[in-house]
Amino acid sequence: MSIPVELSDSTDPVQIKKYPNRRYYDATRSRHVTLQDLHELIRSGTDIRVTDSRSGADITNLVLLQILLEKEAPTLNVFPPALVHEMIRRKPQALRESFERVWSPFANLLSASQDQIDAFWRAAVDGGVTSPLEWPGSLMKRYSSAARGGESAGPEPPPATLDELRHQAAELTRRIEGLESTRPPADS
Repeated sequence: MSIPVELSDSTDPVQIKKYPNRRYYDATRSRHVTLQDLHELIRSGTDIRVTDSRSGADITNLVLLQILLEKEAPTLNVFPPALVHEMIRRKPQALRESFERVWSPFANLLSASQDQIDAFWRAAVDGGVTSPLEWPGSLMKRYSSAARGGESAGPEPPPATLDELRHQAAELTRRIEGLESTRPPADS
């Protein structure tokens, strides 16, 4: 049974309970779900939080890893065997700190990039990008802004502002050239 993906603005994760018989219950939407349903929810951008029905322990990471192993096994090939061996050998807290230190910046960049792509498509649908020929350039502006850590490439400044900036740059260049021409020559 595939559950409908309901897009919402909520950033709260969907609450899932795992029962001893390997069944999952979506407490947020009051229905039983399968591991495949959870996989589809996550692929659609929804976060989940899984708790053990008996102990109440948070087992989200275990279920996410189970989904990776069963549904996204090729994804695990990005980890070289040496890294997987290290993951097994290290103490959990040291491993977590290492991963957070290394992967956090990449995760933040990926999230910001996805936000920029989403904003582009919203602008395209709303008429902000009128021609399909403009799409690649507009998308690259937004993407490169996210890569630099900016929130948004934003709209182009109005032409009057561009002309004013060009005029100011020309004026500064003229002043610098004037200062350089009045400077005495350097002695050798």
